[in-house]
Amino acid sequence: MHSPDQKRAHCAECGYPQLTCVCAAVMPVYSSIQIDILQHPSETKAAKNTARLVQLCHSNTHIWVGEKPDDFAPLQQSLAQGHERVAVLYPAADAISLESYRIHAESAANRLLLIDGTWKKAYKIWQCNAWLRRYPAVVLNGYESRYDIRKAPRDGCLSTLEAVALSLQKLDPNVDTKPLYDVFDAMQSNFQRFRKAKE
Repeated sequence: MHSPDQKRAHCAECGYPQLTCVCAAVMPVYSSIQIDILQHPSETKAAKNTARLVQLCHSNTHIWVGEKPDDFAPLQQSLAQGHERVAVLYPAADAISLESYRIHAESAANRLLLIDGTWKKAYKIWQCNAWLRRYPAVVLNGYESRYDIRKAPRDGCLSTLEAVALSLQKLDPNVDTKPLYDVFDAMQSNFQRFRKAKE
């Protein structure tokens, strides 16, 4: 039987509850693609959130917490000052598949923005931040999620980690994304084991 304090305690390294710590499964992913995750504040407290898994493995990842334009002012400034080729992974009305973008763009993106939140909250971030429309919107089609411990609102929905892994594979053919899937599987296995222990 675990004490309440033990259940609430979080690992200082990975940020997950100590009972579901994933540190043993964390391995680096090497890619020059920069990943910027616009995370809704509610996701920072979600125990099953996968954005932090991406950041643990892919050092060229930054998580920006917020909802409105002022919350993302530092990100906007970084984008304005940089010379990266930026794309936004979001199913906008004019979005094209990432595969088509990779083939037809003069030069593929080397900086990818993603929104981390429920569909409703991600839509709100998209609606509130018109500045995101400056960049081409891309989507991933035809993929099934293996995120078994969190219910998807509809078929074809991917976790943030899965979206990042697939995007990296499309934009950087030489990248090995296995470490992302390994830590993702470890996190799910830990939660499932903890859930069974409580039954």
